[in-house]
Amino acid sequence: MKVVFICDHSLDPRLRNRVKWFKNIGYDIEIYVDSSRGGHFSDSIYEEKNINDLNRIDISSIDLFYISGAKIIIMKLLLFIKLKFTGSKVIYEIPDLPLRSHNFFVNKAIEIVFNKIIGFLFKNIVVTSDGFLKKLPINKNYYLCENIPQKQNVNMLLPKVKGDKLRIAFIGSLRYQKQMLMLIRYCIDSDYIAIFYGGPKEEIDKLKLLCNENSYNIDNNIIFKGEFKPSDLERIYSTVDFVYSVYDSLQPNVRMALPNKLYEAQLFRTPIIVSSNTYLSEIVNKEAIGFSVDSLLYDNFKHDMDKGLNRRFKITQDHIIYKIKTAESDFKNWMKAC
Repeated sequence: MKVVFICDHSLDPRLRNRVKWFKNIGYDIEIYVDSSRGGHFSDSIYEEKNINDLNRIDISSIDLFYISGAKIIIMKLLLFIKLKFTGSKVIYEIPDLPLRSHNFFVNKAIEIVFNKIIGFLFKNIVVTSDGFLKKLPINKNYYLCENIPQKQNVNMLLPKVKGDKLRIAFIGSLRYQKQMLMLIRYCIDSDYIAIFYGGPKEEIDKLKLLCNENSYNIDNNIIFKGEFKPSDLERIYSTVDFVYSVYDSLQPNVRMALPNKLYEAQLFRTPIIVSSNTYLSEIVNKEAIGFSVDSLLYDNFKHDMDKGLNRRFKITQDHIIYKIKTAESDFKNWMKAC
């Protein structure tokens, strides 16, 4: 059996999980990516071929195509139309909705076009947040596959390492510069420590430049650790007091997405800080695993941070550990029934 992965960026931990699951079933794997995007995710575990070489494959020799991302549809639209009419088995994953504008009409136009395309091309669709379903076509075979940590992270936790000052960490790809700057300003004003784990390097440099333009002295309170490996997560979380997952809540995708930090925070029993008025904040508040803040106005943000950081949280692991242990078998069962 053979599966071809077609992705709009280099494999991130989420996609490496999917590849591993297919290998465990017994599939031979070929991976085609747009190597110009997400290069900071790359590692040497799986060979990634250039998306332009995809034209050379023999469709009839492939048992399954696994497609991820919105941009890849535009890049390879003719191929996907061909797959539909040749009856090839296809699974399409939506890790994020392409709804990132602040303009309602722009988002609505993109939503209509996106839904028309995936409604026509795909039947079996994986989503990483069930919040997406309200924006997607009905009558599809949807499967919720959350961005949970990998199995090897389920073990006895390292004890928390205490610091001299309160430590708030951002862990992941550095985007949403405004929200990152809000954390930096807050930690400087409050004499806390903000630690940034992740890349790419150009985004780190951009954030440092913005700090300089805003006259933020980051020498004593701000630390940039750069890129990390998934195997580093337990150690990282053992050295921080809160994890920061605050993004631009004006974007519809942000209001509906569930990031991997939601599940990491539960596994490593670290309170999470998220944007208010989002599906993520509903879950965080309901499960009492963190608090939400205004992601747009600094004065409101500061008030919410002052209040939230003084709360105490008792986070249990049982629910997320169960999800981690059953994720692979649940996915396999759904995939086989497609």
